[in-house]
Amino acid sequence: MSVNIVTALQEKMGFAPFEKIDPNAPQGKRELWLSKDANHFTQVAAIAVLVGIYETGSKPEGASLLMSTSNSANNLSLIFGDKKDEVIRAVSRYGDQDMETASDEMSAIAATGIAEIKSSVGEHAGDDTVAAFIAAQRHNILVHLPPDLFLGNIVNDNSIDDETNKMEGPVSAMVHFFEDLFAKKQ
Repeated sequence: MSVNIVTALQEKMGFAPFEKIDPNAPQGKRELWLSKDANHFTQVAAIAVLVGIYETGSKPEGASLLMSTSNSANNLSLIFGDKKDEVIRAVSRYGDQDMETASDEMSAIAATGIAEIKSSVGEHAGDDTVAAFIAAQRHNILVHLPPDLFLGNIVNDNSIDDETNKMEGPVSAMVHFFEDLFAKKQ
């Protein structure tokens, strides 16, 4: 399963390619918004949702919940739990959108992301298979996460805001391989 969930989601939703975050350069909101013509609200909304899917679905019990969902209206509650409103607020502020727009966009992204996972692993895949697939997506997701969203603080996982998640190259690739390997075993 060599599917990159970020790329698959971009293609399904017709989004412009997302920018990777360079850990060696200052990456505030201003730098991202001025760097290209990409829609950074879309990027931050999609990546925030994918982080939530990762946080929920990288464990078998969470993967089971994601695979059994069919109601897209409740997907954000399922993914973020009691942090849903706080995440939506952070995304809406970052993207200069109102809460309703952010919530609607994030709900559509969540439904598409979950459908893409179901398509990639198979509708009847076991919980361990789904959790392993989602866990393996960690690096693909985190290289696009803007650090000044501070999503790790909101979802109580400060490791996702760590700049080392955005590093790439031969040594970093090997380290990320082991991160993914151990993430699958949790």
